[in-house]
Amino acid sequence: MNRASAQALDFSGAPLEYTLYISIKSGEVIQPEIKIKNTGAGVWKASEAFLETGPFLRSFSQFKNDSWLKYYCPARLDKDVKPGETAVFKPKFVGPAGISGEVQENYQIVISGYPVTGTLTRIFFKINESQAAAPVPAAVQGVNQAPPSQGSAASEKANADFCAALTQDEKKNYAQCNTSPLETDTAGAISGKNIISNKIPVIRIGLYNSTLPQTASLNRGFDVYSGKKIILSGLSANEKIKVSYDANNSRYTVQGQTKTLYATDPIRLISSDINSVASLPDFDSRKIWNSYYLDNLFRGIIEFNYSRDTGKFWVINELPIEHYLKGLAETSDYSPLEFQKVIITAARTYALYHYYRGIDYGISDGSTKHAKEHFHVDATYDQVYRGYRSELRMPGLSRAVDETSGRAVAHKGQVVVTPYFSRSDGRTRAWEEVWYGGPKPWLVSVPVPEDKGQTLWGHGVGLSARGALVMARDKKMKWQEILKYFYTGIEIKNIY
Repeated sequence: MNRASAQALDFSGAPLEYTLYISIKSGEVIQPEIKIKNTGAGVWKASEAFLETGPFLRSFSQFKNDSWLKYYCPARLDKDVKPGETAVFKPKFVGPAGISGEVQENYQIVISGYPVTGTLTRIFFKINESQAAAPVPAAVQGVNQAPPSQGSAASEKANADFCAALTQDEKKNYAQCNTSPLETDTAGAISGKNIISNKIPVIRIGLYNSTLPQTASLNRGFDVYSGKKIILSGLSANEKIKVSYDANNSRYTVQGQTKTLYATDPIRLISSDINSVASLPDFDSRKIWNSYYLDNLFRGIIEFNYSRDTGKFWVINELPIEHYLKGLAETSDYSPLEFQKVIITAARTYALYHYYRGIDYGISDGSTKHAKEHFHVDATYDQVYRGYRSELRMPGLSRAVDETSGRAVAHKGQVVVTPYFSRSDGRTRAWEEVWYGGPKPWLVSVPVPEDKGQTLWGHGVGLSARGALVMARDKKMKWQEILKYFYTGIEIKNIY
């Protein structure tokens, strides 16, 4: 089964326990049960379903046992699991040497290379200091029992992630340590050759994809377009339509209250009221984000777009970038305003980077990263975007957006990519330590004393969210200072 056909089966799941807490001693081998219910429409076949590290990159586990299938894959299904049934994985973990305290790792089900929606399971391993053995030799820290084909690893601390522990030549053998060739070309992770001044960009967000017909409505009067042509006009507020795509006949079906129409171009729901909010009642965001909130309201335009390149039927949200930022959920509303400004500016820069990269490469409706799917960033893996209800829950974040409006991180006058992650172990990683493609002068390793004694959580490149939070909260540093500390040699530029 290939990736596209795997996605077409509408796989989804839900762990019986989203978070597991496990105590372990150094050298001890344990075998907990991870139970995940199949909530989708497809059968999880034992020959195709695996438990893997994640959710963003396949990473090296500090608790890897000799029984693992790969360094990122502790187990596979032992039997087929039908919809409604529960999969039981029994991976073996071994307590690492030289580590004490608490370490979090994330796991998910992957079928034919495709992460199954909603299956993310967190494990918090607790290692008591008195149980931790002496540190292992530096030459093998962080890469114990690595695959023989990978060769010798760089000297790294035991809590460094897998990619950061490889040499530059070794990274070539691991796709998860590389970025897309289009993202690491001679532009050097810089975009903006064609920056449009005094114009707020309209950005396209890939919300989700589905094989099922999707229902939508707007809370203001609206029209339905196929491409640039109106096919239904004067629809009332909250009037529902249903949209599907027939790949066999290469056409969209639009079902209104009184008529059914067919079209060949993507379907767009557009209101003349710029404050309109769309509702997607068939979208259960809780399965994607493991959230209590049913976030299925979105400002702006809703588009239904089938990608012939990937075989996915996407629901896309198109709206001004500042409205997009107000719907992000990368931090809570309880964090300090200066920290929120840091995260929002990094997030704005990340989105602008992909927006302008699309312009630079002549892509009219997306970024180089998502060119085949016709949007700039997705709502889950690029940055967590939950839309209008999230905006209402977090008025403080909206204030941070307004007070930093149009500002982005630039290097030598151009917008650059601005990765950020949860926390470091006392220092950030340089770009080339983790991702192949050559050094980036604004993404060098810097010490993070605020994270000293912590374990690395994330890829380690760019800005440590925990470190930035402590700087804002305890040291009263301004948001511009914090960004300039983590991103070396940059300026904060007014883009629009």
